[in-house]
Amino acid sequence: MPNRFMKAALLTLASLFLWAPSTVFAAASASSTPGTQCSTCSTTFQCADGLKCEGARCRGENQCCLDLDCPTGQRCQDHQCKPAGGQAGRCGECETAFQCAEGLSCISARCKGKNECCLNQDCPAGQSCENHQCKISGGKVNTCGQCTSSFECANGVSCSGARCKNADQCCLDQDCPAGQTCQDHRCGNAVTKH
Repeated sequence: MPNRFMKAALLTLASLFLWAPSTVFAAASASSTPGTQCSTCSTTFQCADGLKCEGARCRGENQCCLDLDCPTGQRCQDHQCKPAGGQAGRCGECETAFQCAEGLSCISARCKGKNECCLNQDCPAGQSCENHQCKISGGKVNTCGQCTSSFECANGVSCSGARCKNADQCCLDQDCPAGQTCQDHRCGNAVTKH
C-alpha cells in the first residue's frame, strides 16, 4: 500500500513542478505585453510601437480614447474627435471634404484647414507639426503658419494678417482679389476642370 500512496504523491509533486513554471511564465508574458490603443499606462514603455502614454492611456498621435479628450462639441469616435453631428473634426480621417466639419477640407486623408498639419509627416523635412502648424527647429513658424508677431516667423518672413508670409505672398484664397485663388503662395485665376 505505501507504494500506491507514494506513486500518487510523486505524480502530484511532478504535476506541480510542470504546472507552476508555465503559470509563472504565462503571468510574466501577460504583464510584459505592450498596451494597445487606449489601454491604461503610466509610461510610454508600457505601450505598443507607435503609441505613447498620454493622460494615463496608450494612444496614437492626434487620437482620442474618451469624449473628454476632445474639444467641446465633439466626441471620440473610432479614436478620432468628431463633431457631435457625425462629421470628422480637425485631423479626423476622411475620404472627401463632405466628411469634414465646416471650414475644413480633406487633405491627405485628414480633415484640416489649408496650410495646417496633423502629423509630423505632413511637414517638410526638418520640421515638426506643433498645434497644427509646421515649425522648423527652434519653434519658428513656417510660411503661412499662424502668428501673432514677426518674431514667431521663420526665414525672415513677416507676420501679416495673422500668417507668416512676405507681402507679395498669399496663404488663403481670401488673401487674393475676387475671382482668384491662392496657388503655391501666389494669387492666380481659378483653374476650372472640364
